[in-house]
Amino acid sequence: METNPYVGTKVGNATVFGAIIMTDPMVAEVLGRDFHKVPQGVNGSATQNAQWRIQNARATIRELPFHTDEWYSLHAPSCPNRPMKGNDRGVAFSHYQIWNDFVKQGEKFSKDAHDTDILVMLEDDAVVTISDVKEVLEREFSSMTTDHVFLGWCYGRRFMPMCTHAYAITRAAATRLVKEFDICYPQAIDAQLKHLADKKVFTWRKP
Repeated sequence: METNPYVGTKVGNATVFGAIIMTDPMVAEVLGRDFHKVPQGVNGSATQNAQWRIQNARATIRELPFHTDEWYSLHAPSCPNRPMKGNDRGVAFSHYQIWNDFVKQGEKFSKDAHDTDILVMLEDDAVVTISDVKEVLEREFSSMTTDHVFLGWCYGRRFMPMCTHAYAITRAAATRLVKEFDICYPQAIDAQLKHLADKKVFTWRKP
């Protein structure tokens, strides 16, 4: 019998799996940018920026109270007749592949998986800005009443927040997202998530 290598961490009464998407320095060097669109975070070359983002990602991981896997970002050109900006499709694919793996591993080791399991998704520019992160996450995850919780966001004071640098989703929500997600959607991933939320594919909240 195959041993399940994909074991979550207990945070309060929740089982949590972590994943962080990091800019691949080789891809950054070729493209001249990070996995989003343009260099961010430092003044210097795209490769230097990618290295900074990796360092930031690993510093973030050390502050988290659960195991977090490192995933390198993807680059994907637009689908024919549906142009996208920058590497928006690659960003979407980078998130989608992790959701899909979370779902598939849950199916493969179903006796260990539950719909309420939580996947925390981070991008390499996410920064922990609270001192009691373990206590805060225990509180959030122990009373998680929606499919999706924004752990960080931008915009969206009145409506659904934008940006995907820090969020948590349940296994049940990931399953629905994998089924409903359009890998050729002509807008950025946060726009498609808003579209799917409007269609009631998943529920969300921000703390």
